[in-house]
Amino acid sequence: MSNTTSADLVHEEITGHSWLQRNWRPITMLVFVGMVVVDFIAPESSWFNLNDRTWLLLEIGIGGYIGARSAEKIVKMAIQK
Repeated sequence: MSNTTSADLVHEEITGHSWLQRNWRPITMLVFVGMVVVDFIAPESSWFNLNDRTWLLLEIGIGGYIGARSAEKIVKMAIQK
C-alpha cells in the first residue's frame, strides 16, 4: 500500500459520516487502557489476567499509536513553518 493510499484511507476515516468510523481508534485505545487498569487493580484475579503475549501486543499497539500520533503532529508543525 503506498503512502498516498494510506493517507487517503486515514482522511476518509477522519472525515467519514459515521461516528464509529471516525472514532474506532480512540475507542480501541480506551479499551486497551481499561484492560491495563483492571489488570493493575486485580492482578491475581481469576476472571481477568493479561498474559505476557497480551502485554507485548498492548505495548506495541499503545507505543505505535502514541508514536504515530506524535510523528503526525511533528510533521504538521514542520510543514507549517
